[in-house]
Amino acid sequence: MKYIIYIALALFFITSCKPEEEEAPVTSMEVKILDDEGAFITDPVNVYLFTVESSFISSVTNESPSGYIAESISIGGSVTFENLDPATPYFVYIYYDGKGYALNNYFTQYKIQNFLQVDKKTIAVIQLTPYKIANIGFYSTSALNLNGKPVKIYFGSDRNSIGTLTSISPTIPSSIDDLGVVKVLYQNEGLHNWSATGANGCHWQGQVNVSTNASGPTFVPVLLDGCNNGIYAFWTTAANLTNSGGNIRVVFDNVDEVGTITTSRSSTPNTCKDSGILLVSRPPGTYPYHAYSANGLCSWQGSITIGSDDCSVVLSKELKGCN
Repeated sequence: MKYIIYIALALFFITSCKPEEEEAPVTSMEVKILDDEGAFITDPVNVYLFTVESSFISSVTNESPSGYIAESISIGGSVTFENLDPATPYFVYIYYDGKGYALNNYFTQYKIQNFLQVDKKTIAVIQLTPYKIANIGFYSTSALNLNGKPVKIYFGSDRNSIGTLTSISPTIPSSIDDLGVVKVLYQNEGLHNWSATGANGCHWQGQVNVSTNASGPTFVPVLLDGCNNGIYAFWTTAANLTNSGGNIRVVFDNVDEVGTITTSRSSTPNTCKDSGILLVSRPPGTYPYHAYSANGLCSWQGSITIGSDDCSVVLSKELKGCN
């Protein structure tokens, strides 16, 4: 069996033609679907349009569309949705040849937003290109780790979570369909970075190898265990937060999204329960950081060292000087 799946890549174009004089202008989107060689897919293709993200993610995960606001079947490789709201975020899900596609190479959200033109037609040219199927399952056997649930899983450099872990696995899983597994299905072969963050601040990160053999993709279970992280805090004053545009985003190693400072405090925090801090939980080590103001006027960079300290005492870094 050949384990190849088709994933959609999209290009967007705005038509400049005015509507017919006798017709009232409407905001619409035409989806044109191409195969991996750039030819129109003339077979009927089911295309679903969503406005609720949770319904979209559920449809993708369960490979069964539900909760969509519109459905249409393409004719000659094209389908059109009309009377759309240009201010509304839309999600597109395609069902073709017995399989569902979320327009990317793993189960992250695909949001169509801020390009629909008022009273004009937007054309989305979507090309389905082949990717090999990965077979990766994230899991945890520790109820202690999942006290901070949901644990969000991130794959590659995408800032959107590919899924959340909310239950433990009683045993080491042997399949992506086992209980308590967050699955990654679509990805190229090779090494890929991943990370996971719990609601209580626990953090895991590493690399996983996607490979195939004669019988298909090799299943790789990834265990999230041993939450023995140290604690660190970023903070800023009210004046500095205002001068920064209301929030400051903090990133480790240019790719690890730590979080955003949205509240302030007037003095150095003493414990991780103090208010007005951005709390970071990571394994002990030294981390380079960058921080960016919301208005783009200020940035900070440096490195911090995280130990194995608990919440009784917290090391911290003040981001200051945005004036």
